[in-house]
Amino acid sequence: MKMIMKQLIYAVLFGVFLLTFSVLSTPLEKRSKIEWKPETFKCDVDETTIAKGTIEWTITDFHSCEYDGCAKRPVILVHRSDDKCVNQTVMRDGVDTCCYQFPAPTICAKPKQRIRIAVTNKLEKDLKGIYYEKTTIHWHGLLMKQTPFSDGVPAITQCPIQRDVKFVYDFYANEEPGTYWYHSHYKPQRMDGLYGLLIIRDEEEPYKNYKDINVLVSDWYHKKAEVLLEGYKDRYHISKVTLPAVYEPVPYSVLINGKGQGICEGTVTVTCNNATDKSCKSCTVTNKGEIIRDSSGFVADTGIIYYLSEKKDKYRFRITNAGALIEYYFSIDGHVLEVIEVDGKKVSHVKSNDTSNQVHRVPIHVGQRFSVIAHKTSEAEAKNTKNFWLRLQANPNCIRYNTPCNEKKQLVETIRSIVSYDSKFSVPQTSPWTDDLGGCVDLNLTLLSPFSSKQNLGLKKKPDKQFNLKLTMFTDIIKEITVGEVFAGTAVNSFVYAYQALPDSNNTLKEVYDLREKAKNVNSWTQSQNVLILDGKDDTIEVVLANADDVAHPLHLTSGFKIERAKCTSADMQEFFDVREFCKKIFMHIKKQQNIYFHIVKHGHFFEVMQITEIGKGGPTIYETPISRDTVTVPPKGTATIRFKVDNPGVWAFHCHIEWHVEVGMMAQFVELPGEILALKKQEGWDKLCENQTPTTH
Repeated sequence: MKMIMKQLIYAVLFGVFLLTFSVLSTPLEKRSKIEWKPETFKCDVDETTIAKGTIEWTITDFHSCEYDGCAKRPVILVHRSDDKCVNQTVMRDGVDTCCYQFPAPTICAKPKQRIRIAVTNKLEKDLKGIYYEKTTIHWHGLLMKQTPFSDGVPAITQCPIQRDVKFVYDFYANEEPGTYWYHSHYKPQRMDGLYGLLIIRDEEEPYKNYKDINVLVSDWYHKKAEVLLEGYKDRYHISKVTLPAVYEPVPYSVLINGKGQGICEGTVTVTCNNATDKSCKSCTVTNKGEIIRDSSGFVADTGIIYYLSEKKDKYRFRITNAGALIEYYFSIDGHVLEVIEVDGKKVSHVKSNDTSNQVHRVPIHVGQRFSVIAHKTSEAEAKNTKNFWLRLQANPNCIRYNTPCNEKKQLVETIRSIVSYDSKFSVPQTSPWTDDLGGCVDLNLTLLSPFSSKQNLGLKKKPDKQFNLKLTMFTDIIKEITVGEVFAGTAVNSFVYAYQALPDSNNTLKEVYDLREKAKNVNSWTQSQNVLILDGKDDTIEVVLANADDVAHPLHLTSGFKIERAKCTSADMQEFFDVREFCKKIFMHIKKQQNIYFHIVKHGHFFEVMQITEIGKGGPTIYETPISRDTVTVPPKGTATIRFKVDNPGVWAFHCHIEWHVEVGMMAQFVELPGEILALKKQEGWDKLCENQTPTTH
């Protein structure tokens, strides 16, 4: 009997082993609900369509879309009325996806081509349910030469588009081909789906024979963005003195081209042995859903296959981060990456044949764009590997240190697609690169140089004017992040940018016309508008950004970012910088235990990144051959120095591109050549947008 029982126990244990082995060895495509399909590039609105005249779009809500396999949530769709939509119907969730699109349509234009897009607002009521939601569209990276009226920033360049109102955005594509994008600049609407690609193509460019592969990346939240924003503001109120209680909303999912998998609510359990462990290293995470976990954390799949032909074609991956918070590292297993474009500007590797210059992964912050050419490694060639994982890995170093572990751990750390050189693909068996992701910083720009001397911005060796901006976090401003005290020469303005500074019936560009000659005087503007005047034609402007946190006294109000003049004798400043060097530059310093970073974008201009300083990395990194771009990340406790030329009349926003920061006020604006602005012809219908505006709901 004992022998029989023993044999029975062995049989049961062996059965359990087989069952476990079977589950663990089940191919991914059978364990996951993902259905793998090929992804093909298409221009929804191409050069020919643009040339025919005005393109009609309608912005509308839809309330039953799911894009990551989790709960359905409201999303904003763009309805196209062009000839490509006629008699084409593909249904998803009851929506005609050929005409109603998320992400918004991909636009392809020629250099300098005139683009006219008529936007009609059909959005429903806002969060409070009193007034209908308004909207605007900003065309990120486009210079808007002679057309600042179409830059799409409420309170700065236009009054928002109200319900049932149509406004025609009328502008010209940049001269240089490149990767751009567009998104709503009204409230946090882009996180509800109002964003898309804009690509400028040229038959004369060096990479004209390369086929495009678009990788449009975005954070995806399971709640409407305005709900999350209100919660973010509320945390400021609740925290008051305890600033560390403030943290940004962490997304549940990562989408590529609108597709992905999420960690659905109720499927994740986080258990921490040490309740005070902000690093969450003591925490264990279990997931009951479809998301798998490997050595790099939670891994999810998009269902996208990029088929590549090794013999016939060459390929260019265009990667854009349209998210709200997270920095992602782009990589393809078994490939090194040659960077050929940064933020719409062509670049070259400094030493293209030097293996130390090869890039395994490219960090892409919010709003940034990169184009890369992927080259198989010799090892992958030797093994004749045909299927590889394309990965976008979230950088955890960019999430605020005090974010609760249960929220940190809800993020899908890696989202994957498949790159296949075989028409009959199989699930890849490749491994990710293992080098450290590093801090929350940009790609090392010493690896890159401008593609051509023609890209030179014509800057002087010595700037004509310098702005020193110090950004800090504090708890005594209601619902605003301030951008600090700005000083240039003898002009000193301590201010907070507030969307509430102007009603929706007004904007700074309109005020330039109203004030006329007075617009040249910085004192004509309220401090909360954060206006900086640029009135020297062809001046070279230097802006030094310094990442700082001075911990202001609480006044029972809420938190924000503050700009203030650098105090060169301050003990805490000396702790991080050589005081003499600091006095020459803009400085950003952050509270010791925080890993806050700022990601700054400048409208209306490309700028040259002159140097970056990171605390603990010795002296500043100075770029002898700086590349041009329109975004830059200021490292924690570090600085970034940029320069640009005064040559584009208009009012241009200068702000952090992390959605939660800009929505609570991290914004300044340059009024550039106000006298020349008055000579510009106002765009038709632009003034009318300001009529009969319902109350501001920011």
